[in-house]
Amino acid sequence: MSKITRRSSKNYNTKSRKSNNGSNPGYPHKVKVKNNVNTFLSPAPQVKSDFKLFPVAVIGASAGGIEAFGSLIKTLPSNTGMAFVFILHLSPNFKSNLPDILARQTKMPVKPIVHNEPPEPNTVYAIEPNTYLTIENGKFCINKRFKNNKSFMPIDIFMESLADDNNYYAIGILLSGTDSDGVLGLEHIKTKGGITFAQDPLTAKFADIPNNAIKAGVVDYVLTAENIGKELIRVGNNLDASFKKIGIDYEILPGISDEVNKIYQLLKYNYGVDFKNYKPTTIKRRILRRMVMNKIGSIKDFIKLLKSKPDELKNLYDDLLINVTSFFRDREVYDAIKKNVFPQIFDKRKKDEPVRIWVTACSTGEEAYSIAILLLEYLGTKASSYQIQIFATDLSEAGVEIARSGIYPEDIKNDISPERLRKYFVHVDGKYQIIKPIRDMCIFARQNLVQDPPFSKIDLITCRNVLIYLGQVLQNKVMPIFHYSLRSDGFLVLGTSETVGVYSKLFSTFDKKNKIFCKISNNEKYALDFTLSDYNVSPNNNLTLPVRLGNKILNAFDLQKEAESIITAKYAPAHVIVNKDMEIIQFRGQTSTFLNLPQGIANYNLLKMVKEGLETDLRVMVRKAVKDNGIVRREGISYRQDGIVKEANLAVVPMNGSNQDDDRLLIVIFEDVKRSKAINLKTYVKANKKLSEGDSQYAAVLKKDLANTRERLNTIIEQQEVTNEELRAANEEIQSSNEELQSTNEELETAKEELQSTNEELQTVNDELQNRNSQLVSLNNDLNNLLGSINIPVVMLDMNLRIRRYTNVSERALKLISSDIGRKFTDINFGLNIPDFEKMLLHVMDTLSEQEIDVQDSYDNWYSIRIRPYKTLDNKIDGVIIAFIEINDLRRSINKLLDSKKMMEDINKELKTRDKEMAKMYERSSETLEAQIEESKNAEETLRILSRHLVDAQESERLKIARDLHDSVNQMLTAVKMKIHSAETAVKEKRSTKTTTLKDINIAKDLLNKTINEIRRISKNLRPGLLDDLGIDITVKSLIDEFKERNDVKVELKSDKLNDKLNSDAKLAVYRILQETLQNIEKHAHATRVFISLKYITQSVKMVVKDNGTGFNFEKLRTQKTFKKKFGLISMKERAEAVGGKFEIASVPSVGTKISVFIPIYKKSKIIKK
Repeated sequence: MSKITRRSSKNYNTKSRKSNNGSNPGYPHKVKVKNNVNTFLSPAPQVKSDFKLFPVAVIGASAGGIEAFGSLIKTLPSNTGMAFVFILHLSPNFKSNLPDILARQTKMPVKPIVHNEPPEPNTVYAIEPNTYLTIENGKFCINKRFKNNKSFMPIDIFMESLADDNNYYAIGILLSGTDSDGVLGLEHIKTKGGITFAQDPLTAKFADIPNNAIKAGVVDYVLTAENIGKELIRVGNNLDASFKKIGIDYEILPGISDEVNKIYQLLKYNYGVDFKNYKPTTIKRRILRRMVMNKIGSIKDFIKLLKSKPDELKNLYDDLLINVTSFFRDREVYDAIKKNVFPQIFDKRKKDEPVRIWVTACSTGEEAYSIAILLLEYLGTKASSYQIQIFATDLSEAGVEIARSGIYPEDIKNDISPERLRKYFVHVDGKYQIIKPIRDMCIFARQNLVQDPPFSKIDLITCRNVLIYLGQVLQNKVMPIFHYSLRSDGFLVLGTSETVGVYSKLFSTFDKKNKIFCKISNNEKYALDFTLSDYNVSPNNNLTLPVRLGNKILNAFDLQKEAESIITAKYAPAHVIVNKDMEIIQFRGQTSTFLNLPQGIANYNLLKMVKEGLETDLRVMVRKAVKDNGIVRREGISYRQDGIVKEANLAVVPMNGSNQDDDRLLIVIFEDVKRSKAINLKTYVKANKKLSEGDSQYAAVLKKDLANTRERLNTIIEQQEVTNEELRAANEEIQSSNEELQSTNEELETAKEELQSTNEELQTVNDELQNRNSQLVSLNNDLNNLLGSINIPVVMLDMNLRIRRYTNVSERALKLISSDIGRKFTDINFGLNIPDFEKMLLHVMDTLSEQEIDVQDSYDNWYSIRIRPYKTLDNKIDGVIIAFIEINDLRRSINKLLDSKKMMEDINKELKTRDKEMAKMYERSSETLEAQIEESKNAEETLRILSRHLVDAQESERLKIARDLHDSVNQMLTAVKMKIHSAETAVKEKRSTKTTTLKDINIAKDLLNKTINEIRRISKNLRPGLLDDLGIDITVKSLIDEFKERNDVKVELKSDKLNDKLNSDAKLAVYRILQETLQNIEKHAHATRVFISLKYITQSVKMVVKDNGTGFNFEKLRTQKTFKKKFGLISMKERAEAVGGKFEIASVPSVGTKISVFIPIYKKSKIIKK
């Protein structure tokens, strides 16, 4: 259909601007819309009483833009009559010196932008950092930039608001910069009738912004920065003057003037599109814009320019066909189609029955591809089961070519969600291209909706924001076309400002808010005519609405045709329409008087059917009419009918149309000459035999026949000469053609060889394809066998969380069946209750991170669920993979570990209880000993024996429990408890993996083994068996070896043979004191070397132990209250004194410690008894 433009749909309000897929960070603002259908070529704006329109130029730039703007502004005088607003990409975190820089380069004042103040002529304004600017009702609006703006487009924002506010007084300029900010703004300015400029990319430091605007086709002038300034001077001086000079203000070009009709005729003649019945204001504003751009103040001068410069006519035609559209424009409409229309279409639809969708006025294809994407999202994995045909048509050939390629600039990411962009587009050379499967779904073609035949059996037609540009006559043609094209249950989607109007009998309302209609099947038929009449139909004509005639409803053109057919049949002369070969195309009127039906095979050649006597004249007249391209008429041509001579007037009229002879049509008109008496020559001669040949009446008839015969002969001779000449020329052409054919034959031979070579290459390619197909079959078999052999439930989902494939074991574990393929996985009850499972799956797809959780089914089986993204060969995310791993053994191990923990806690509790009992026993023993000591004060030997008994009790009870268990076993059990608690907490909070849990369990096991060994060691130390069995010498060496194994300490031992020299009490005392000393060195000294000496000295043993450890101040330590708590030192001293020995200690901080012990040797212990 002949579409002027498509509405941009960039609507605004005071809140954040929304794209079709949600929040659009590039457009945080909206400004008030003055009209729902306020588009480029919109009706002239109403002049606001509170301000006067004047040209406002917005200059947008980023990197390199300040220098370019300086070059531009230097060429401007101080009285341009325009306001200049410079929008530069500025850092939001730093103060800008831009106004000071601009003030040094221009004579015009550079003023700060004040909120709610209007711009002034001959003034320069610059945007402030961290803000974006709009204009409404002629006043600036300053807005704070949102912090979450990732793609901030301040140039687009201001340009679009300026276009809506200033219309054709808006001027857009793009200078040096990167990215594509400003392209959509220029498009909007151009659609509103404004003028657009871009800096020549060859002169720009950074050419991305100008290049993107030029490639988008939204730039009127491509100039250097200096030349842009010079052109602005002309625009500023002549824009308003040009309008007034041609008597145009807001009532532009009033009426359908002859001049405008001439422009219509030029466009129709050159491009086959009749704009006459489009809304006139829309067309005239575009004509006005071209006049201003060409410095023309007269419509007549503009027509002369169009006739002399075909390029300007092409520019006007392109301006009328500017395509403005975007992906998923008006998202609510697409949501309604997906939610309500698609289910109706596919309900009970057989899979072998094609689904046909027609997107009219598709522009550059965004709407068609949006419908295709929406359809794939709705069908999911079932899309391949249906035959889908999307027909997308538009009048603009350039727009159709862009749509076929499916390549769009990067700024479409502002209209499309990241998920859709990632799934349905490929990033190619800084642009986005629709993936090939979607391009293959859409068929694009050039079509004039009101003239070309439509498609049929359509399920859904979208014709959004097209009818608002058509006059009533064209709307009356379009609506019956849509009704004819749709299936009986088809849907029609119109724009938000459109309706079916008087055709409510053809369409019922399905969704009033989103303007979706259903076809009404009825018996009323509308005639479909795809050839518009050349008659001018006034907008005020009463026949613009349908009328009823009998059982038929006719629109204006149908009614006109009905009247013409009646007049032709009753009153017009008989005539036929023939082509240049005189084949009859159409019969009109009563032609039986002049034509006969030929015998035999049907033949519609005029010369075969015409009455006798007319064929020669008709042949001559048709040739002459074709040759001269003019009307040929002859009167009084005689012909015979049933032996009666009659006369007829003939006329041959070429029809207006193509000048090519191959498709020339002619009208042959027959007019019967009524005479008072027809002449029968035979009767006349017989009745007047006696009359002389000089009879005047007879002579007149003969002379006329003779003259006609002579003229026919002359014509035949001329035709013969022409034919002979043509034959000679044809013979030469045949000879030339023969040579060409010979040459062509040689080329064909060569081509045959090339084809043979190509055939061999194709055969090779076919073999390769077959080989690859075999490999694919083999890989598919391998995959099926792999999935069948994996004993783990694994489910693969697509982007919509629908099941793609699963392993065989999943049917048993998750209760899946084959019909579940294609169903949404989260809608299936597979026996596991997982909170926020769907959000978790979507999070994996969005962040590309793996997740793992442990869950329990209703049968107390535990599973570890691992979720990872599903990636294609080209590294695109196309779903998720879920693995369900049974972890019952792991959970049992954890439970056992928890039981062990409880057992250790019980043991620890029991040990503490025994520790308390031993302490009480020690207190009782102390009381008993104190009583004995009190009784034996005067007996030193008795005191020594009682002390030894006290030490023995301490040895067997308190030391065994309080020291060894506390320092080793209790600490190890505490460590085991901590590890078990850590594993338990991690499992409960579901933040631990199986590997981490097993690691904690293994550490706990090692600690338990160490605890057992320590308990064994303590048990051995309670009474070392080696001391009784092998003696003191070997026992001391064993004690030292164990010490060296536990510590990285060098030990030097010097010892005499003491086995036979010491009694059992002395042996035990030496062993215990040495054991205690080594434990203190191990715990506190941090020594690297230890020296041990055991010497036998007359009836005594001297033991010296030295280390190079940290040491301490012994005297200071003795004065402290905590000295009595130093259990080891006291114990060693008591042990020595218990056997009548001495204990000495010397220690220096940072040097080391020395312990000396003297133990007397008695053959028998002396016990003093009272």
